[in-house]
Amino acid sequence: MAEVKREAEWHKFSSVRLADGQRGFEIAAGLNDYGDGPARTVGRVFGISDRDFAIAVAGPAMLNALRGVEHWLDVSEEEFEEMRPADRASHQKQLDAIRAAVASALGEAK
Repeated sequence: MAEVKREAEWHKFSSVRLADGQRGFEIAAGLNDYGDGPARTVGRVFGISDRDFAIAVAGPAMLNALRGVEHWLDVSEEEFEEMRPADRASHQKQLDAIRAAVASALGEAK
């Protein structure tokens, strides 16, 4: 099987305070070649709750997990036909939902 593409996971790199007092966070992805800093800066966010920030930062990890499940569920036509009809329908529904979520996360949704 082909290897599943993985996104660099995000983390909070630093806290940021603007001149007007607004506080936020800088998000970074991966590690640089020296292992002492981020490979790249993703961006800054302001005015976001801790819960929403945690969800945003977890996005690449969730995308990686979904891609792994998609890869696992993407069975051959023969394996798919061997499933019971109810299992086939459930399997296909879940696979379609995962593919739609991955497409949306990558900006490919129509």
